Amino acid sequence: MTIGIPAFAPNTLQKLGTLCLLMATACAQKADLEVQHQKRDPSQQWARLIVQAAHDDGVDYTVFRDRPLAVQRYLEWASRHGQHTDWWGESKEDRRISHLANTYNAGVIYAVLTQEPAQSTDDIQVGLYRWPGAGLDRGMRFKVDGEWVNLHKLSQVDTVSRYQEPLLWLMFSDGSEDAPPLHWWPSKNLQNTLKTRMRAFLATDNGLVQTPTGWAANPLFFAREKDFLDWYDKPNLCAWMADFTDGERREWMESHLDDCPLEARPSRRGLNQAP
Repeated sequence: MTIGIPAFAPNTLQKLGTLCLLMATACAQKADLEVQHQKRDPSQQWARLIVQAAHDDGVDYTVFRDRPLAVQRYLEWASRHGQHTDWWGESKEDRRISHLANTYNAGVIYAVLTQEPAQSTDDIQVGLYRWPGAGLDRGMRFKVDGEWVNLHKLSQVDTVSRYQEPLLWLMFSDGSEDAPPLHWWPSKNLQNTLKTRMRAFLATDNGLVQTPTGWAANPLFFAREKDFLDWYDKPNLCAWMADFTDGERREWMESHLDDCPLEARPSRRGLNQAP
C-alpha cells in the first residue's frame, strides 16, 4: 500500500512555513548586552584587545574575561551603526565589510565568554539548534545595524555571497582550531590586506600542510570550494592556490594544475584557546 503525502492549500503551506520560522526564531537566543548606549565608538579600544589576545597559536580568552564589558560595549555600538543607519554609500565598501566581519568575530567571542563551551564552539546548544555548530551559527542572534541576525546570515548572506569574494572567508574566525586567525580588520585598503593575509595563512600548517604524498589544505577550502573556483574562474584549488603561495608550495600547485591531488587535512574543531 502506498501512503500518499496529503495535499495542502497554498495558504496552509504559507502558514506552516511561517510557523516553522517563528518556532526557530523563538528558540534562538538574543545577545543580552547589559551596558548603556555607547556615545563614542569603542572600536579602537576593542581592536587593541583583539591585537593583545590573538596569537599565532590561538586566542588568549583571559584578555576578554578580564574585561567582561568590553565585548558588550562593542556589540552594543555595532547594533546601532552600519551601512543603513549611518548611510554608508557604495564607496564605503571596505568599511561595510570590515564592520560586518569585526562584529561577527565579536559575536563569537561573546558566545565563548557567555556559553563557556568546554571543548568546542560546536558544543554550544540553543533551543532547537542542537546539532554541532548550529547553536553558535544559527541559534545565537545579534543586533547589527538595527537588525537581529544570526552569525550565518552575517557571514555568508550579508558578506561573502553579497560581494562574491571568497577571500572574505578569511575574515571570519568561528572559534575553532580550523578557523583562520583572529584579526581586527581595517576599514581601508581591505583587498590588499586580505591578499597579504591569505598568503600568510597558506604559509602555515593550519592553511596548508605537507603530507607524505603532497599537500593537504584547511577544510575551509573544500567546504567553500565552489566560491573559490567560480568567483575566480579557476578549474581547481591548485590553480587558485598557485596565486597565493610561494616556494615549494607554489611549485607543487603549479605542477598539478591539471590533476590537483590536493587533500583536505583532518578537521580540528577544538576551541582555538591559546595554550
